[in-house]
Amino acid sequence: MKTVFLHIGFYKTGSTSLQHNLAMNKTALAQQGIFYPYNPRAPYTQRWQHAPLAAALPGRTLSWLLPDKAKTLDRAYDRLFADFANSGCNTLVLSSEAFCDATVKHDQVAWLQQQLADFNVIPIAYIRRQDSYILSTYQEMVKSGRAAPLDFKAFPNASRLHFAHRLAPWREVFGKDNVIVRPFLPALWHKGEPLYDFLPLIGASAEGMELMPPQNEGLDYRSVELLRRLNKNSKIKRQQQSGLVRLANQADAYFKDHGGKLKMQLSTVQAEELRLYFREENAKALAGTDCSVDLFFPPVPEGQTERIRPTELPEDLLLELLWHQAPEALLGRKPQATKPAGKTSS
Repeated sequence: MKTVFLHIGFYKTGSTSLQHNLAMNKTALAQQGIFYPYNPRAPYTQRWQHAPLAAALPGRTLSWLLPDKAKTLDRAYDRLFADFANSGCNTLVLSSEAFCDATVKHDQVAWLQQQLADFNVIPIAYIRRQDSYILSTYQEMVKSGRAAPLDFKAFPNASRLHFAHRLAPWREVFGKDNVIVRPFLPALWHKGEPLYDFLPLIGASAEGMELMPPQNEGLDYRSVELLRRLNKNSKIKRQQQSGLVRLANQADAYFKDHGGKLKMQLSTVQAEELRLYFREENAKALAGTDCSVDLFFPPVPEGQTERIRPTELPEDLLLELLWHQAPEALLGRKPQATKPAGKTSS
């Protein structure tokens, strides 16, 4: 029986970078007998992943599924199996964090099992400690247009943070021994890359592969706040949101050159509250792995300060962003790389 490794996420665990690397190295994988289906025109592919296959689950709604992919969902699995049969490979790798959304239920996973009945199915899930998950999720919301500040107290009851509960239907349907759970711990990975942690799981080596640039990297906490304020005051349309995100990325470059980036973080008290609240849940999620709950989410160092919303943004940052955004008609030429003089605000 042939094997399918089904990477189901979770969200905010480096999935985009992993999918990009798998898609761009599909030839090297095929030489090892592993088929990562990547054909932008195929009904089962969206960008570098297989979101349409997840969207095809009965009753599943995927808000970010492209309209042309929604029209061909009924052909997605048939085309996938045909392409795999023509690949000459013995192993199939599928990836989409949409498979394991917090709303996915047992009967939907059971339906997926029926579609993959001819395969030995091995689901793979990455989980990320809750404090980091919250901040990364919030940042993604801001990138998508959110203007409301972070509400820390609203998160402990969020179903997406209960990882053992989300894994339960997968373990029930495919067997707990068949579901691979990996902690999102980039510090322990070669070059901090999810690809190098993932390849051994599917029986692959990195030989002949080219590492792609990271995708969807986190912003400096001050850049996030800048973007949030722009969202709050902006009247641009949703489809133009990418322009504001580019502005936040320019702010990130500024901070990198002026003392270094500072990622978002919760205070010791906040992070410890989450660690203790989810400790039992995390232990259940990690059951059967070689990762202890204290390695996954260790005690938080004393004195860790909150980095969520700066009280003010550097004046020089705002001047530099204005300089780069100044219209050519105003300057009579395109802005140069020179930076406005002035003392950097603290």
